Amino acid sequence: MIYKTNKSTNIENLHGGRGIITIEKCDVPGHAAFKSVVKVTVPTGASIGYHTHHDDYEGYYIMQGDGIFLDERGRHIVTAGDFCLIERGGSHGVENTGTDDMIIFATVMK
Repeated sequence: MIYKTNKSTNIENLHGGRGIITIEKCDVPGHAAFKSVVKVTVPTGASIGYHTHHDDYEGYYIMQGDGIFLDERGRHIVTAGDFCLIERGGSHGVENTGTDDMIIFATVMK
Protein backbone atom coordinates (compact mmCIF):
# COMPACT_ATOMS: atom_id res chain seq x y z
CA MET A 1 0.00 0.00 0.00
CA ILE A 2 1.28 3.47 -0.90
CA TYR A 3 0.23 6.57 1.03
CA LYS A 4 0.99 10.02 -0.33
CA THR A 5 2.03 13.09 1.63
CA ASN A 6 -1.20 15.04 1.90
CA LYS A 7 -0.29 18.05 4.03
CA SER A 8 2.61 20.48 4.03
CA THR A 9 2.38 23.36 6.47
CA ASN A 10 4.55 25.89 8.23
CA ILE A 11 3.61 26.27 11.89
CA GLU A 12 4.82 29.16 14.02
CA ASN A 13 5.62 28.49 17.69
CA LEU A 14 4.48 24.83 17.55
CA HIS A 15 3.34 23.72 21.03
CA GLY A 16 4.74 26.97 22.42
CA GLY A 17 8.15 26.52 20.80
CA ARG A 18 10.16 29.11 18.86
CA GLY A 19 10.27 29.86 15.14
CA ILE A 20 8.56 28.33 12.14
CA ILE A 21 8.56 24.55 11.81
CA THR A 22 7.77 22.85 8.48
CA ILE A 23 5.59 19.73 8.66
CA GLU A 24 5.15 17.40 5.68
CA LYS A 25 2.54 14.88 6.79
CA CYS A 26 1.33 11.62 5.31
CA ASP A 27 -1.79 10.34 7.05
CA VAL A 28 -2.40 6.59 7.20
CA PRO A 29 -6.18 6.35 7.64
CA GLY A 30 -7.64 3.11 8.92
CA HIS A 31 -4.30 1.42 9.60
CA ALA A 32 -4.13 -0.78 12.69
CA ALA A 33 -0.89 0.74 14.05
CA PHE A 34 0.12 3.90 12.19
CA LYS A 35 -1.65 7.26 12.34
CA SER A 36 0.83 9.21 10.22
CA VAL A 37 4.42 9.63 9.15
CA VAL A 38 5.88 13.09 9.14
CA LYS A 39 8.98 14.91 7.91
CA VAL A 40 9.68 17.73 10.35
CA THR A 41 12.14 20.53 9.57
CA VAL A 42 13.29 22.57 12.57
CA PRO A 43 15.46 25.53 11.52
CA THR A 44 18.51 26.63 13.50
CA GLY A 45 17.41 28.24 16.76
CA ALA A 46 13.83 26.98 16.46
CA SER A 47 12.08 24.48 18.72
CA ILE A 48 8.97 22.39 19.23
CA GLY A 49 7.55 23.13 22.66
CA TYR A 50 7.17 20.54 25.39
CA HIS A 51 3.85 18.69 25.01
CA THR A 52 2.13 15.42 25.96
CA HIS A 53 1.01 12.54 23.72
CA HIS A 54 -2.20 11.50 25.43
CA ASP A 55 -3.51 9.04 22.82
CA ASP A 56 -0.54 7.90 20.73
CA TYR A 57 3.15 7.04 20.53
CA GLU A 58 5.67 8.98 18.48
CA GLY A 59 9.09 7.97 17.25
CA TYR A 60 11.65 10.58 16.14
CA TYR A 61 14.53 9.53 13.91
CA ILE A 62 16.97 12.43 13.60
CA MET A 63 17.98 12.45 9.93
CA GLN A 64 20.06 15.63 10.00
CA GLY A 65 21.23 18.17 12.53
CA ASP A 66 22.00 18.49 16.21
CA GLY A 67 19.88 19.53 19.12
CA ILE A 68 18.35 18.88 22.48
CA PHE A 69 15.54 16.39 23.05
CA LEU A 70 13.51 17.03 26.21
CA ASP A 71 11.46 14.39 28.02
CA GLU A 72 10.46 13.44 31.55
CA ARG A 73 14.05 12.38 32.29
CA GLY A 74 15.63 15.71 31.27
CA ARG A 75 17.54 17.25 28.39
CA HIS A 76 19.45 14.96 26.02
CA ILE A 77 21.88 15.88 23.26
CA VAL A 78 20.78 14.30 19.96
CA THR A 79 22.45 14.09 16.57
CA ALA A 80 21.76 12.52 13.18
CA GLY A 81 21.12 8.80 13.56
CA ASP A 82 19.52 8.99 17.01
CA PHE A 83 16.02 7.62 17.63
CA CYS A 84 13.78 9.11 20.34
CA LEU A 85 10.65 7.25 21.45
CA ILE A 86 7.75 9.03 23.10
CA GLU A 87 5.48 6.57 24.88
CA ARG A 88 1.71 7.03 25.07
CA GLY A 89 1.15 9.52 27.89
CA GLY A 90 4.74 10.78 27.60
CA SER A 91 5.85 14.34 27.03
CA HIS A 92 8.64 15.78 24.90
CA GLY A 93 10.02 18.74 23.00
CA VAL A 94 13.02 19.40 20.77
CA GLU A 95 15.38 22.33 20.18
CA ASN A 96 17.70 22.81 17.20
CA THR A 97 21.00 23.96 18.70
CA GLY A 98 23.06 23.22 15.58
CA THR A 99 24.09 25.31 12.61
CA ASP A 100 21.94 23.47 10.04
CA ASP A 101 18.27 22.59 9.81
CA MET A 102 17.30 19.64 11.98
CA ILE A 103 15.35 17.16 9.88
CA ILE A 104 13.30 14.57 11.74
CA PHE A 105 11.38 11.61 10.37
CA ALA A 106 8.54 11.02 12.81
CA THR A 107 6.07 8.16 13.05
CA VAL A 108 2.87 8.60 15.01
CA MET A 109 1.35 5.32 16.16
CA LYS A 110 -1.86 4.33 17.91
